[in-house]
Amino acid sequence: ISWSRVDHPEVMPKPGSYALVLDATFATDRRAARFSRVMIDGGSCINIMYKDTMDFLKYKPFSNEGYFLSERKEIALIKKMDLYNEYLDYSGFIDYCYEHNFLHVIEKGENSVTIMNPRYGTSDIIVAKDRNWQDIFNIAHEIGHGYYNSFLTKDVVTVDEITQETFSLMTEYRLIKMLCKEQLLSKFGQTIQNRIYSIAIGMYSLDLYEEGVMCLENISCENILKVRKEINKKIFGDIMLKNDQYSKYNMFMNVEMVTMKRRVYLYPEALLLGFDLGRRIEEDNRIEVNLKAFLKNAHEEKSIYRFYEMMGISNLNYNEMAENVYKLLLEIEKCA
Repeated sequence: ISWSRVDHPEVMPKPGSYALVLDATFATDRRAARFSRVMIDGGSCINIMYKDTMDFLKYKPFSNEGYFLSERKEIALIKKMDLYNEYLDYSGFIDYCYEHNFLHVIEKGENSVTIMNPRYGTSDIIVAKDRNWQDIFNIAHEIGHGYYNSFLTKDVVTVDEITQETFSLMTEYRLIKMLCKEQLLSKFGQTIQNRIYSIAIGMYSLDLYEEGVMCLENISCENILKVRKEINKKIFGDIMLKNDQYSKYNMFMNVEMVTMKRRVYLYPEALLLGFDLGRRIEEDNRIEVNLKAFLKNAHEEKSIYRFYEMMGISNLNYNEMAENVYKLLLEIEKCA
């Protein structure tokens, strides 16, 4: 990484007395990223950001300080999802996994993963726990994979990715709703919002960005910046992104783009489908019975789109799904 005279302000009353602030682009062989307002100094001074600046940026430091939930308490909360649907049995599934050593929660692990073993009809669930407020959602996510895998017949080797992620994100939706009903949003409200934003905006924009960069004939800083600007235009239109006030309230402005290339924009669509299916089952618990019967049917195509067709829904309204996610965020923001 190098800087030239071009990066230096034209007027500098006291050379060496001011920090250099740049919009820096860092590139590697595989990917690149632009960081806005990167400050560079000599390292011998204290850098101060005033409180009104932090308020304007809506910056809320994410801290693990005060985090107290043990694995046992997190699992106990996840099991409470059963209280709100008589056809759920996450508790029995979790107990079975612990008893047969299929569920492993690892302190400071690298990645979380669920591996299905079709021969025995079981799943190995490995969750990386990092002792922060996101842990409970990571555990619920992987348990969601394993729970719905358990209803598949042994001759089903795999289920498509969008269907798998829909089930795991539906489990996260149930956890969110349970935390709302148990009046725990004072502890988890900000975490829930961050979780939804990271999938709806973060993963989506990253997918678009990587696709755009990989399609470039000439990978240069100039072209990479051009791709980034085009992506912001696609997602947010003409809105200037000064803080999260804009990005979070326009998180699905071009939601139809999510479904253009399902194998690329995987998680944002799975979020919409998972939250939508979770809401439908919440309103009519019997849909859960039909879902499990669908998974157990060896002759039925294991696709979430096929299940929607069986419910009589052939045209998925993603804009309506996104609006419901938006309403949920507003509800959480009021109570957090």
